[in-house]
Amino acid sequence: MIRYSMAWASVPTGKETRSHMLRHSEVYFILCGTGIMRIGRECKKVKAGDTIYIPPGSVQQIRNAGRQPLSFICIVDPAWIPACEKILKMR
Repeated sequence: MIRYSMAWASVPTGKETRSHMLRHSEVYFILCGTGIMRIGRECKKVKAGDTIYIPPGSVQQIRNAGRQPLSFICIVDPAWIPACEKILKMR
């Protein structure tokens, strides 16, 4: 039995994901592009080949800071369900 879920995501140039939080751990693997990853109050540059661990309960957001789409794989363990995610209101 597989416990995790896996999804592909893409963020267009100049855009960002909505700020959100999961009850479970998540891992991003950056396939192409460059961006800025925010986890809690910490922000770091990310690029193709980077792996980012996001601890459970952490506010997260990723922004495309490059000139091409930012594509990545998301792995959530245990598997993602809508009830485990909280989308935060825009500031």
